Amino acid sequence: MEGSATQLGRAVEALRSDGLTEFLGPAEMLDLRSLGLEPPRAVWTLIQGRRRQAVRIGHPTADEASVYVMPADRDVVA
Repeated sequence: MEGSATQLGRAVEALRSDGLTEFLGPAEMLDLRSLGLEPPRAVWTLIQGRRRQAVRIGHPTADEASVYVMPADRDVVA
């Protein structure tokens, strides 16, 4: 994903705040392709100190109002 440091900072902040508005449940019960996660638009690796977390970023929804995300080591889509 291309973007300025400010744009990327806002996107990461949305992952940590009330920007997450819905949790869909276990990935094995969902159609990841219809959620834009298979294949994902991007995979971000977030690093804080010694912690590292990969997050799958989906393609925008049809209304372009949101995207679904899924941390790589979890099976819950948000």
